[in-house]
Amino acid sequence: MSNRQAAGRADDARVRTAVTTVLPAAASRRPVPPGGPRVPSPPPGRPVPAWAVTAGVLVVVVAMLVGLGFALRDAAADPAAGPVAGLAAADADGPVSQNGWPVILDPYDERLVALPGVTGGVRAGDVATVLGHVVARIDAEIAPVEETSSWGWAHREVRGGGDVSNHASGTAVDVNAPQHPMGEEGTFAPDELATLRSILEDVTPAVVWGGDFGGRKDEMHFEVVGGPDVVAEVAARLAAGG
Repeated sequence: MSNRQAAGRADDARVRTAVTTVLPAAASRRPVPPGGPRVPSPPPGRPVPAWAVTAGVLVVVVAMLVGLGFALRDAAADPAAGPVAGLAAADADGPVSQNGWPVILDPYDERLVALPGVTGGVRAGDVATVLGHVVARIDAEIAPVEETSSWGWAHREVRGGGDVSNHASGTAVDVNAPQHPMGEEGTFAPDELATLRSILEDVTPAVVWGGDFGGRKDEMHFEVVGGPDVVAEVAARLAAGG
């Protein structure tokens, strides 16, 4: 064999080796379909059973009926649905506070009178008599009433609610507020509480104490809950020394 023939065979062997090396790698590549790789579709969701739909509807209906029941109950029990009975004709019109007494808009209104120890005054007449009795006994028997932290009339809404406050009608007082913060219980010592109960007996059923509220307590707060006739009866009893 000549040198030229031997060189040709060597070149053929190198070509065959290169082909064998490249072809397996090329064959291992998978063709990409047009538009990019396909993402598998999620499995179809299970249909919601009819009983589950019915149960959901029933829950919603029951919740609506319960809410309606509470709303009707509150509306029936809400004294601010109209003015209290027994008011003078001039007071029977216009907005009322939560207890049904007419709202007073002007701090200089002649229906307001000053109360010793209380900023803002209260409604004149029998209301001033009964609330004045509460304030005077607290001042004399429990703790001095501080005018800078004791308030009567104020035209505002109930804190935390949408109703017009009884302060706006001059039928409520807050006494020594820093010592009896809203929402706290037990702010009176046991002997003070016993005296306070005695004071409340004097003005029952015309006045209630915020410490007896069913929800959020307000131990600084005293408000009129009776109408003019009830308040007049209590005021007459106090005047007679009863």
